[in-house]
Amino acid sequence: MEVSFETQVTIFGQQGMNMGTYTVFERVPGQIYADGQGIVMTSDGQGAIWNGHGVGHPTEDGMGIRFAASVAFQAPTEGALSRLNGVLCVVEHETDGEGNARSELWEWKA
Repeated sequence: MEVSFETQVTIFGQQGMNMGTYTVFERVPGQIYADGQGIVMTSDGQGAIWNGHGVGHPTEDGMGIRFAASVAFQAPTEGALSRLNGVLCVVEHETDGEGNARSELWEWKA
């Protein structure tokens, strides 16, 4: 299944949007694999592209899913988002049965 999305984000204290597309498929019963790409744009016009992949499982909440993933960014060399270069972000993501999504990212520095 291919999923496209647009969500609001707060990144380094700035409001913005995260847009992307990812492909999801079931590897074995109960385990979901996904990979995708997208872009984060802050309200002041900064942007960073991303690529990610992860594994997850359905929740008990209708079409809800929970994922553990990693995301690598490519950002400009200057500006607030430049610190995304050279880190891998570890992600906990959950989408509920209503389609509401929430992700938390942590920097894993190389």
